[in-house]
Amino acid sequence: MRRLPTELRRVLQPEESRAHQLLHDRLIVIGLVTLVVWLLASLAMFLLERHAAGSDIHTGWQAIYWTASQMTAIGSSFANPRSPTAYVLDLLLKLYAVVVVASLTGAVGAFFIHRKDQEQAT
Repeated sequence: MRRLPTELRRVLQPEESRAHQLLHDRLIVIGLVTLVVWLLASLAMFLLERHAAGSDIHTGWQAIYWTASQMTAIGSSFANPRSPTAYVLDLLLKLYAVVVVASLTGAVGAFFIHRKDQEQAT
């Protein structure tokens, strides 16, 4: 735990280690892709649900909130989607969230393996 601040600083400003650079790059890609997916899914959900009977999504902000809560698996107090296409989008968002968690786990695991290999090589 004492090394955690140092390791985080090295990931945020990777200058000396290939392992830190790889983790940094992977986190940036995952973050940017997730941002794009979030915004596109929010727009799609708004367009699909704003006029659906019984929908709780009537504004863009509600769509953004709903999408973020689905992507983080927290859920929200909003009703489930009403349109069939929105149900599919909801399922895809949940699958995407699983893929992101698996990717992050893999990236961090690869970081530790790569860093250990670098330390043994020196």
